[in-house]
Amino acid sequence: GEGSRVKAGQALGQVDLEELRYRIAERGASVEAMRAQMEQAERTHKANVGLADKNFIAQTALDTSRATYESARANWNAAKAQLDTTQVTLRQAALVSPINGIVAKRHALPGEKLAAEQQILTIVDLAKLELAGLVGTHEVSRLQPGMPVQVKVEGVDAPVQAKIARISPAAEPGTRSIGVTLVLDNPKELYRAGQYAVAQVVLADDTQRLTVPMAAISRNAGQEQVWVIDNGALVRRIVTTGRSDTREGRVEVLSGLKPESQVLAARFDNLREGDKASIVAAKAKVASAAASAAAQQ
Repeated sequence: GEGSRVKAGQALGQVDLEELRYRIAERGASVEAMRAQMEQAERTHKANVGLADKNFIAQTALDTSRATYESARANWNAAKAQLDTTQVTLRQAALVSPINGIVAKRHALPGEKLAAEQQILTIVDLAKLELAGLVGTHEVSRLQPGMPVQVKVEGVDAPVQAKIARISPAAEPGTRSIGVTLVLDNPKELYRAGQYAVAQVVLADDTQRLTVPMAAISRNAGQEQVWVIDNGALVRRIVTTGRSDTREGRVEVLSGLKPESQVLAARFDNLREGDKASIVAAKAKVASAAASAAAQQ
């Protein structure tokens, strides 16, 4: 039943194979019938070859006998293939567990009629889990299989460590993102298959980068923008962003700003370009440089 532990090679049930055996016998008889038809067509064709050499029959009659023979031979080969397929199905019909694990779901009930390759049970191995996610193309080149990753599993307070198992060689269609798969050791089975998680890789970065608070970035007509104070007036600036660091709450700005720009560090409603603005009671926060960035998936 669902939730039961099973071991690799353990019998999980018994399948009634009587109907499959009848089908093998039927197809075996069909193979013999097709073989007999082929041999008869072959004898007829050989006889017609001799008659055609003596001009006793027309060339069209010889061509017809050749086509009949080739058709019979093709039917015989098709019947043999069907028999072989059924015999393979019989050999693979044993209901045994392929791995050590837990029965997660039962897809068929006792007494139910099964089709070839129909799913009967889902067995999961919780000792080692995989987490699949996406990483932007501008960051994936810095990732390598075997790198440690901090994973925050849904419903679990403390983060756990996983490793990058493999990186997809191609981007997902339409997303410009690369699939990355992590492997998480779970010997105590604290986590379950299907749980959501957020993974984070901390990458060393010695390059000085221009960053602003994440709250400073807004979107308008599909473009990212920030508000800056320029010569005492509000100005909207279209920007291109890069890496983000959720721990610090900052995002890299690749273009659209200068290091000395005075940026509004939060979103404000009803701002209009050209309105007068000034700094009061506090020094303006400017776009600054960050020494590290976090790649999120």
